Amino acid sequence: MNGLIGKFLYFWMFIIGALIILKFTGYADDDRTMLITLGAIALVYIVWNVFREMGKKRKAEKAAAYKQPVKKGTSNKKRKR
Repeated sequence: MNGLIGKFLYFWMFIIGALIILKFTGYADDDRTMLITLGAIALVYIVWNVFREMGKKRKAEKAAAYKQPVKKGTSNKKRKR
């Protein structure tokens, strides 16, 4: 689930999990605290995914930079006689 639907589902699973934890700990009892906490949780999720995507892009760029082009005639195959 790497597409848009997967990201949408994972976001809501993260939010629901955080709401359950907040409910059990009793932290978000009033509306104002709940809204502030939900905003902070959403911001954490978005920042986390942005950095994750940047890391994936950087890793792909490094892999492409280290890839050496194959020169013609150096494929290490046995020659036919």
